[in-house]
Amino acid sequence: GAAGELDVVLDEVSLVLQRLEHFGWFIHKKATAKMGGEQTAAQHAHETQLLRNNIVEVKKAELISGYIPLEESFMRHSVDKAIKGGGRDEDDKVSSLVDEVFYVLKRCTFRAVQTSSLNAMGDIIMYVNTLLVTTYKEALEQLLSSTDRLGELNLSGGFANLFRGTTVGGQVADISRRQLGSAFDGTAYNNFQVSAGYAQKLHEALEGELKRVFGGGNKKDEDKARECCSELTNAHQVLNKTLEEAISRLGGVLERFFSPQLQAFSNLDYEGAQSEYGESLAVAELISSVESTLEPFRGELNPPNFDCLVMTIVDQVVVPHLEKLVLGRKSVMFSAAGALQFDRDLRSLSSFFSGIASRSVRDKLTRLTQMAIVLNLEEPNEIWEYNWGEQGAVGSAALVWRLSADEVRRVMEKRCDWTKERIAALRL
Repeated sequence: GAAGELDVVLDEVSLVLQRLEHFGWFIHKKATAKMGGEQTAAQHAHETQLLRNNIVEVKKAELISGYIPLEESFMRHSVDKAIKGGGRDEDDKVSSLVDEVFYVLKRCTFRAVQTSSLNAMGDIIMYVNTLLVTTYKEALEQLLSSTDRLGELNLSGGFANLFRGTTVGGQVADISRRQLGSAFDGTAYNNFQVSAGYAQKLHEALEGELKRVFGGGNKKDEDKARECCSELTNAHQVLNKTLEEAISRLGGVLERFFSPQLQAFSNLDYEGAQSEYGESLAVAELISSVESTLEPFRGELNPPNFDCLVMTIVDQVVVPHLEKLVLGRKSVMFSAAGALQFDRDLRSLSSFFSGIASRSVRDKLTRLTQMAIVLNLEEPNEIWEYNWGEQGAVGSAALVWRLSADEVRRVMEKRCDWTKERIAALRL
């Protein structure tokens, strides 16, 4: 059709512009060599003006001013067509529009770079960035919420059927874990993750293409062109941020399924705990509940998104709850045996979450781990052996503390066998 014909014409125009640009470089080189020696500023300005005014430069400028709107029009048409196409790749669980859109954008940006014209490159790459963060992003957001009846929660896939005719308030409360798992469709989330990755790959591929086109012969122009390409970093960041917000909302919805198990932690008796092996029953039940809640999502979300969901649940749900257990207003007290039990419980949770994700969650649990270290000291003044302040012993365990002095003091006060006077005597 017309788009196919325009594609061929744009290839031809790009090639003509490239040859005109190379001809300009050739003329500039010859003219500079002819004039020879040192040039005054006035001579250099005069030579540059002559080169700009020659007929070839004038025609090239006319061609560029026609090429840019045509290339933009071709892109807009192709992207709109891909968005309307629908369909999903069952293997990758990604909408087919993602590959189609990025195929077009790569083709058009490579063509713009091939022209060797900074004006053409700059305009086309800026237009690609604008397309990605407006039209394209809006289309992906539409897919994220098109079957959603949870208002601002933006869950995707199949939920419309479950929630038709119910009020928003009762929707989440009435849905079972099994219904949620069978209704969930991760495609919309995967679209964002793959798109953000493609935007980054496109940026890297263009930088490689710039090296090939300029061949190191025109360093100044190549650096300017590289600056143009960095626009695509913005698209990558915008798409990533939207994805993170959507997964954060999803994590908030899933919290209610293991909220009772989290609440059970508040009832744990860490003060009267006896020396045991293994985690507390409450931890075992929490692990079981989280595992069965997340299982259906593992099959629908691609691995990076599933990892992100796991990290979100650890970061937004589990960690705040456990920190409140130690530092909150209704915090619990710990005996020496209870502190040891708390440490075992933390290790079990860390091991479980790291096991279901493909990356470690240890970093997310750093503050809690440090609370466990403080609770498990033999004496309060043992803190100096863990690199606290400048009084850490030489050769002691290198530990970068994420707890403030006030927090360390408050954690120490949870040890039922330590007096406040001993803790107050420490100059933290």
